[in-house]
Amino acid sequence: MFTTGNEYTRDEIHKYLGGSKQAYLPTVSGHVVAVCITPRLNPRAPNVILCGNGPKTTLVGAVLAKQHEPLPVFIKRATNRWEYQGMFKVIASHSFGQQFDALIAGSGRNPADVSLAIQLV
Repeated sequence: MFTTGNEYTRDEIHKYLGGSKQAYLPTVSGHVVAVCITPRLNPRAPNVILCGNGPKTTLVGAVLAKQHEPLPVFIKRATNRWEYQGMFKVIASHSFGQQFDALIAGSGRNPADVSLAIQLV
């Protein structure tokens, strides 16, 4: 379906996986179907995803944190150019504490603006 290192549009990602063409964590039937992130907000991607603290973002981040199946991860390289990184699965999530602080450190994001730091492998 996707080849690691190749770039895809959000239309192509949506065609194969469904979910929103705009959301960074598109969902179908209550499950996250892909991770589509920007390096500016997620400098340690694809291994660390930082979820914002808006109501929808917090909710879908919590859904991702509980999923066990591998997900395709894409990183935005330019307007409508998303590089496929491969299949990753959640290994841990943190909403506070030393590990949370360590995962946010150096990201340029204010910890108060991050609801969850999710680790993927």
